[in-house]
Amino acid sequence: MLATSLISLAVSSSALVASGPTYMNTSTPDPSTYAAVSDKGNVKVPITLGVMSRCPDALFCEEVFDSVLDEVGFDKVDVTLSFIARFDGFEPKYGIKCMHGVQECDGNVQELCTSKHRGGSKAVAEWWPWLQCFNAGGLGNVGNVGRARECAEMSGFDWDDGSNSIAECAKGSEGVELLKESVKNTQALEIQKSCSILISGKVRCVHDGTWKDCEGGHSVSELAQSINDEYARLNHHSDSQDWWHRSSLHLRINI
Repeated sequence: MLATSLISLAVSSSALVASGPTYMNTSTPDPSTYAAVSDKGNVKVPITLGVMSRCPDALFCEEVFDSVLDEVGFDKVDVTLSFIARFDGFEPKYGIKCMHGVQECDGNVQELCTSKHRGGSKAVAEWWPWLQCFNAGGLGNVGNVGRARECAEMSGFDWDDGSNSIAECAKGSEGVELLKESVKNTQALEIQKSCSILISGKVRCVHDGTWKDCEGGHSVSELAQSINDEYARLNHHSDSQDWWHRSSLHLRINI
């Protein structure tokens, strides 16, 4: 009887760990701090880049972060662009005032629409190359729809494809709402400077003329290490599951 009970306990414990508890969450999570699940079943690291699309610091920061992504891989991260601007009812086009003018608001919207329609923050590899192409045209071309369309073609997708296209988003009410949501998110996270790099909702580093508030360093390898450390922390449960499975198997074999 004792042996049978121990076997049942081992099987039950293994099944419980494998399935995990179920929680009902009635709140709406902040998408920039919510840890998504990767295709491999592991939890991704939420990264937020607080930027302004025509800000020199943003372009520099995103170029550095491109190298960081080369080190850590797209499958470990969930990247959100969060734009710094302020609400202004006197601004007729967006109801938002961008520091570098309306063309910057245009650029913000183009980037948000491309991100969303290419899979969003959880599919970074689908839109990040487009962003790098967009930035490579220089500050003067950020917000230029011709440049946005050209980079889409170079990145392997059609800017104007379908009635629900990126182009329709960028010139319509969808883009306006995306920008307003992004600015609200920036304010909620209390992001002040472009560019701010947040890992799991916490400021990891800021580039504002120079690197600032970068505990742990600001080199590519140091930023990559912070992401890898956070990835390991978020996925530490895997080691726990393996231990339980090994323990259960050992118990069954030795009874």
